Amino acid sequence: MPLPLWFPARYSLLRTAMRGNIEKRVSDDDYIFRDATGTMKVDIDHKRWEGQNITPKDKVEIQGELDKDFNSVELDVKKIRKLN
Repeated sequence: MPLPLWFPARYSLLRTAMRGNIEKRVSDDDYIFRDATGTMKVDIDHKRWEGQNITPKDKVEIQGELDKDFNSVELDVKKIRKLN
C-alpha cells in the first residue's frame, strides 16, 4: 500500500515480536539480529537487557517497534527475553 505524500520520512510502522539470535554488536546500542528469514539491525538500549547475559548461541524473543528511516528499517527493541 503506498504511503500518502504527507507521510513523514521517519515513522514507526508497527509493534512486533520475533524469535532468533543476537549475532553481534555493531555499535553502542545497535546489534545484528538473525531469524529464519534473515538478518536485520536492532536497537537495544542498555536498560532493556535487564541484567540478562545473552550470547550469540542463545535463542531470544525480542519485542519492539519497526522504524522506517528513509531507505532502512530497524527494530527499536522494547523487551528482550532469553528463551533457552
